Amino acid sequence: MALTFDDVPHPMYFPLLLDVLGREKAHATFFIIGRNAQAYPYFILDLIRGGHEVANHTFHHVRLPGLSDAQITAELQSTNALISGINGQPVRYFRPPGALQRAGDPDRRGIGSDHRVLDG
Repeated sequence: MALTFDDVPHPMYFPLLLDVLGREKAHATFFIIGRNAQAYPYFILDLIRGGHEVANHTFHHVRLPGLSDAQITAELQSTNALISGINGQPVRYFRPPGALQRAGDPDRRGIGSDHRVLDG
């Protein structure tokens, strides 16, 4: 079983969630919104110290269908750079906000071959 959480970090609920995971010695993958990581970088460091995986969930939590290639690239690259700048590690996973257009047909523009797309 794998635990994943989207739309993090958020200062109201995030410390409670990290406390529960720590008490249970459970690890999870957290899909990070870049603007939230920029506002609360210490939460990203807490995730790393706790042995959790951090992954990309776009910078502004936007739906990708309908965006230009340049906009998608900017959303993903800015979040990757921010997360990597905080934890010193490359980002390995990406989950788009909302559902993909068609099941099994990820919009890979701007993602790059070094990312795995996780949806659902």
